[in-house]
Amino acid sequence: SDGTLIEKKMEEYRHIAYTISTDENVINALLDDVLEDSESSQIYNSIYLMLNSDNKNCDAHIVSLSGKCRLSSGIFPSEYDTRFQTNEWNRKNIIAEASTRRDLGRTSLFFIGDHRVNENDEQILFSILRNIFSENDELIGYVIVDVYTDAVIPELTNGSIFKDVILV
Repeated sequence: SDGTLIEKKMEEYRHIAYTISTDENVINALLDDVLEDSESSQIYNSIYLMLNSDNKNCDAHIVSLSGKCRLSSGIFPSEYDTRFQTNEWNRKNIIAEASTRRDLGRTSLFFIGDHRVNENDEQILFSILRNIFSENDELIGYVIVDVYTDAVIPELTNGSIFKDVILV
């Protein structure tokens, strides 16, 4: 059923976010809060491997708490720049939402409150945020996986259900 398909997709992307959030290179880069060229190319390679064939239907973004360290498999969205986007009142921002949830810890935050269209005209269906922690359990940054509508819609009842419906 469509529900099972969406659950399966959500689990796939949750696992990608988890894998990135526990990647040693990612943690080290965020701890230093500086991206060396060699570090960023290693991280890019591992992100592309994790996204494997799916990097057309999603993008992964990594950002340190200070916002000095930012990395993305696509164009880094200004919405995720922690230097400017920490207003807890902004309910449409996943980082603001995460910062109000003190109990989030190492769980995944699924967010469907932001159906924005990115720089490449891809509509975001949902996003998944995971906190990134140092070995001492200190919060050092976030990974956010934006999943685009195309990741799920074509497979839902062959897309027919959405032919006459505009998603807003």
